Amino acid sequence: MVNLARTLAKMGYLNDERLFEALTMIDRRHFVEKDLVSAAYSDRVCISFYERGKILSTSTQPSLLVSMIESLCLENHYRVLEIGTGTGFCACVLGKFLDRGSVLSIEINPDVAEKARVNISMYDLDNVKVITGDGREGFIEGAPYDAVISTVALDGMSFVLFRQMKLRARAAIPVFRDYRNTPVFLFEKDGETSFSAYEIFPAVFMTVGEIKADPLYRFSSFRAIVTRESIKEIMSDR
Repeated sequence: MVNLARTLAKMGYLNDERLFEALTMIDRRHFVEKDLVSAAYSDRVCISFYERGKILSTSTQPSLLVSMIESLCLENHYRVLEIGTGTGFCACVLGKFLDRGSVLSIEINPDVAEKARVNISMYDLDNVKVITGDGREGFIEGAPYDAVISTVALDGMSFVLFRQMKLRARAAIPVFRDYRNTPVFLFEKDGETSFSAYEIFPAVFMTVGEIKADPLYRFSSFRAIVTRESIKEIMSDR
């Protein structure tokens, strides 16, 4: 993991020394399928859980993952909501990074969630908790959150997630345009009823459930007003 971290740093992807250290403390081979262990230390996406021939979870490409984490500008006391635990790699890295904070991670598949809990217990991370449920609903009992990260593509920001974020909180979320195009957007809650959004990285992520592209996200940056009924663009790069 030290070599992987050094490689990412040389490539310009890993700039936070605290995150560098956290990454070296979590062994990625524990989080991928056994027949892919040899690829765990490379900068590539790996299958992390499959069942009866169906892929249920993947481990995000490390360069993309650390870039998403860095985009959140995390302080080590922050409370972070993660959507899409998978087998727990991101949650564990965040748990080491946030030594005075905490991670609440949500995984929709019970078997995958249990695997994540086993992995997390291996690292004695008392500040990381995994909930089985639909991450699109967030987890209101743990709100408000200082930051949100999703390792599964959503249809964008929702009222439910928005109301669980603190003012000025950031969220890094892959947004579905089509199954081969799910770029990562950075959201900032800049008002009690508004957010700004910026497309920051191209990416291809697994999607959560049935999903449709929201026309709002054809723009690479915009500002929007949020109500229970709708999210409306008020300024964009059109």
